[in-house]
Amino acid sequence: MASAGIASLLELENLNSMRVLISALLLTNLLSAQDTEIFLFDLSEVGDQFTLSNPRYLSAFDSNITIAEPSFADTYQLLVSSIDKGGQRDIIQLNIFDNSIRQITKTADQEYSPKHSPNKQHIACVVYDSLQGNHMIWQYPSDLSSGGNALAKLPQNLREFCFLDKEWLALYEASSPSSLHLFHPKTGKKQYVSNHVGQCLKKGPEGETIFIHKHADDYWFLKRILPGSRSEIIKKTIPGVDRFTVLADGSIVMAKGSRIYHLDVKGDNLWKEIANLELFGIDNVSDLAFNGINMLALVVEN
Repeated sequence: MASAGIASLLELENLNSMRVLISALLLTNLLSAQDTEIFLFDLSEVGDQFTLSNPRYLSAFDSNITIAEPSFADTYQLLVSSIDKGGQRDIIQLNIFDNSIRQITKTADQEYSPKHSPNKQHIACVVYDSLQGNHMIWQYPSDLSSGGNALAKLPQNLREFCFLDKEWLALYEASSPSSLHLFHPKTGKKQYVSNHVGQCLKKGPEGETIFIHKHADDYWFLKRILPGSRSEIIKKTIPGVDRFTVLADGSIVMAKGSRIYHLDVKGDNLWKEIANLELFGIDNVSDLAFNGINMLALVVEN
């Protein structure tokens, strides 16, 4: 892929630049052929007040792909799944610092759900081999010095995974009902955790896996896995929302429509609206990722 660079829109330095930005975002949404696009905001907290600022549009480098499943490899490296018009899935890395783009995979297989390994030495993803009908977790060296190797071969219904530490993974399987397991690649040991779970899996600051238990249509709960694979409820989700991200302090951010919500799990444990992005023409946030310090990436459906 040609490295045309990520389109960074104007910063919000004054009212005029805000108007330019809003007009550009609205025009982009009207003209875009993409099903989803990705935006980046700075996230800051002063006291107990959050602010989203300095919006940047990251999808302009290729209007023929849809972007999904954002995950920060480090502070400035954003991994995403790219989906072309034919449904082919590959992995791309966007460098927020220098606006460069790196193609991680470009194969006949389907690659998705990119993650950075705990030791930061590998980029891992789920691979579906359509010829063999197999799913596996494949890991590439971060410098792409080789073609990598299989970390684990797994059931055909594998859709998502999360690194817990250097030994264990959490796995989401799209079975009927959907299920969550802990898995040890070296020994092949697999522990059942729960069924009726959402696809979003995140690692918390203490190494715990945070997930959503869809107990019933109107009762979706955020839960965390504790030692011994026990799980406990954190909070009921924002209604109908099954994607979230975890901030450095363990608090949780969810989005619904144009509104961004925050949950302080160590404080009052109440959902609070921290931003409304209608002003920027953003009205359907479907996924989000935090870079660990001060940036929030948002996937927006058109």
